[in-house]
Amino acid sequence: MGGGGYQAYGGLRGAVCFSLVIMLDDKKIPNKDLFTTTTLVIILLTVFIQGGTIKHVVAFFDIKLDESDTSMKNLSGEINVTLMDHVMAGVEQVIGKLGDFRIKQLLSYYDKKYIKPWLLRERTGWKGWTLYEKMVIDDHYAHLYGPATVLEESKKLKLYR
Repeated sequence: MGGGGYQAYGGLRGAVCFSLVIMLDDKKIPNKDLFTTTTLVIILLTVFIQGGTIKHVVAFFDIKLDESDTSMKNLSGEINVTLMDHVMAGVEQVIGKLGDFRIKQLLSYYDKKYIKPWLLRERTGWKGWTLYEKMVIDDHYAHLYGPATVLEESKKLKLYR
């Protein structure tokens, strides 16, 4: 198998064929639903079969993986990359050039100062929130482990019908 064979085996999972089958006209092709269902089944099978076996195919054919970008795989690498971004932003500011690193630092600053506080908020002091969380967790355990666990803990089980 050449390099293209590996890419074809582990490549896209039917994005093109799904978009094409969705574009079919119902009036011109009366069996559009059959084509759509068949396409989805083939896509799901390739996702689970080919996607689940690609690691073994790569190992079997002894394909060398590209390990050039391993900097973000551990904490020290992430700290190093972040430090270098800040240093480069400082260098760009000193020399008077508005480059990628300075723009990234500005966007990060405005994100932390304005956008996140506007989109996210702290939990309010509503006292019913704790009761609501407790009810949701109890309901979750009732559905997860069944009524026997709830009865063993001598809690009231509410069954909705």
